[in-house]
Amino acid sequence: TGADWSEPRLNYRYGMLACAPTDPLRETVDALRMRYDAAYAGSNPPFIVVSQPFARIPEPHEIESLKKTVQAMRPFQIRVGPAIPSPNSRQLCFDLWPQARLLDLREHLHATGLFRTDLKFTKNYIFHMKITETDRDLKEVDRMIKEVNERYPPFETTCADFTWVVP
Repeated sequence: TGADWSEPRLNYRYGMLACAPTDPLRETVDALRMRYDAAYAGSNPPFIVVSQPFARIPEPHEIESLKKTVQAMRPFQIRVGPAIPSPNSRQLCFDLWPQARLLDLREHLHATGLFRTDLKFTKNYIFHMKITETDRDLKEVDRMIKEVNERYPPFETTCADFTWVVP
């Protein structure tokens, strides 16, 4: 229920929608999480956030409406990588492209009125897939980026499966 959560996590108590990556991306990100942030690796499977958090638990008919919105967008290819610093520069993540395609999906979802669009990062959101959650020294983040980019060139995956994620 999130009743014992503190801010800002409390804003996410009803979850959000995310693209669930397929193999081998999921396996790659899981392995990187185990290497660079083992505590985070076990908390959630890899995902790509596509919406702000829900304002409340959606009703069954609203969930059906969301399914139709997602299905209308059709599966699409995204490029994953290179590794980059997170928006706060203290975590490691993969860059995602095309940002415009992901933004289009996000705007369609938010237009349903089911999401907390009053929160920061609703506009100008930078799509990414986190590898680490723990804040690190900037030099350590730079070192990790270099290591990951030497081993994993950017690759393509399909954004087709969506899941309801509660962090």
